[in-house]
Amino acid sequence: VMSGEQQERLRPCPFCGGEPKVVLAYGTFSVECAPCGAEAGWSDVEAEATASWNRRTPEAQPEQRIEE
Repeated sequence: VMSGEQQERLRPCPFCGGEPKVVLAYGTFSVECAPCGAEAGWSDVEAEATASWNRRTPEAQPEQRIEE
């Protein structure tokens, strides 16, 4: 398991905005959203699981107001 300084920050869930967490089971890692249950694929390496989750989650953008 990587230390907090080395681990890439997890982005919020793309479905509900919830806080994801890294899950370790049977020697493999995944990232899961506790509120809605969304998860990324499993990997033998924590950094790969984190990167997989972050690739499917867009960076948060400030809300833009559309003027009509």
